[in-house]
Amino acid sequence: MRIPLHYLIHPFIILVCLTSCLPSTGYETTRAATRPENSAPPTLTAITPSLSLPVSSRRTITTTPPHLPTSMPSPTITPTPGPDLSFLYLENGKILRYQFRNWSTEEVGLQAVEPVLMAALSSDSQWLAFRDREGVKLSQRPFDSAQRIADSNPIWGYGLAFSHDNRSLAYTDGEGLKVYDVLTVESRLLKLSQHSTEEICENVVYSPYRWSPDDRWLVIRVQPCEGFGLVLAHIPTGRFHDFTHCGGDIEWSIPSDLVVGVSYWGQAGCGERDGVFILSARSNRFTEKRIYNDPIPVNPWDRETFYANWSPKGNWISFVQGSYVNDDDGGYDRLMVIRPDGSDMRALVVSKGNIETPFWLPGEDRIFYVVQDSHLEESRIFSVDVETLEQQDYGILEDHASIVAASPGSEWLILSLSHWSVPLSRLNRIPFILINVVNGMNVKISQTVENTKGSSQVSFIAWE
Repeated sequence: MRIPLHYLIHPFIILVCLTSCLPSTGYETTRAATRPENSAPPTLTAITPSLSLPVSSRRTITTTPPHLPTSMPSPTITPTPGPDLSFLYLENGKILRYQFRNWSTEEVGLQAVEPVLMAALSSDSQWLAFRDREGVKLSQRPFDSAQRIADSNPIWGYGLAFSHDNRSLAYTDGEGLKVYDVLTVESRLLKLSQHSTEEICENVVYSPYRWSPDDRWLVIRVQPCEGFGLVLAHIPTGRFHDFTHCGGDIEWSIPSDLVVGVSYWGQAGCGERDGVFILSARSNRFTEKRIYNDPIPVNPWDRETFYANWSPKGNWISFVQGSYVNDDDGGYDRLMVIRPDGSDMRALVVSKGNIETPFWLPGEDRIFYVVQDSHLEESRIFSVDVETLEQQDYGILEDHASIVAASPGSEWLILSLSHWSVPLSRLNRIPFILINVVNGMNVKISQTVENTKGSSQVSFIAWE
């Protein structure tokens, strides 16, 4: 069983929860070490006759694409000068800015009572919201001052989410889930949290996750003592809708269709209702339809569906289908695509290593993805063209990596590293790797803030 990194890292909003301040949700680890050591995949001829699975050791990262990858040039380190790009990220309680122009990091001079627990940037880059020890604060560019909009923090402080029109900020305080209007400087309560004076595990906190593209719907986390669920709120009416999720990945399309990848695991216990679902949330209507369900292996606990994503053009849905059966040759992952109507399903890649964080390059039919070996502290970066099946190999990183975001213009990818092999107290850790997808160049971003909490607390916020 593997836990999707999609909850931890997302290219629009990254939520950061310091382990010293907030309890564990059980979702801080990757999927890597959960696959049975001895299992063999069923025959894939029913899906793609040309695909075959490697019969090699699980200690070697192996992929079997329909076409052999084309190698990129050998990467180089720290080019100068760089493009006029920058992004914000959170490192051990401080908000930092990385400048491509001179390949350097600087601290954003916020009026924050550190540590900063989480942060979100509006899509127009004019507003920065963050949560520190005093509550939720809002800062307008150039981010040299901040206004406090919530004085108290909930027991579990998940969630800051700007609407796409940059007018509304959804957040959670000690009372419940609220929406703050940047223009009127007013907040309205959307959902009361449930508090118990007798038992902490009877508390239920509601926090924002993702707005729909038209800002009429908001996906909300329901946070009990252990695990979490998801509900969908219709903002104009204040109505709430349950949907099949089981802790699955979610991604909005345009106008307002939600794709969900669901696995058989977790507190919700969906039974055999796993696979890929499309939820249509247009106007005031809400419908749900399953477009894919893998019948092999037969037992739903031997298969998992991860990383469901829309293509930039909306004509494909990609996802990772994992199959883990108790046999002699280990499990495997498939990187799949399917049309929104459930037709034209294709297996692009079959891998003995874990396929992690597949990421569509904006404006293209190309998917970047990471292959991790559960026994080795390394990752390999690939891309695959959905139409031509052509692959490119971007080399090996000596750590478990996850794709976080693509730059405006899609020339650069940001990858975060898990640091499995690096002591947490070391100052010169590498939180991010930048990869140029045109020439294969990579740049390492060194850690600049000393970690005194004994755990890794680095997260991408947004491009500026």
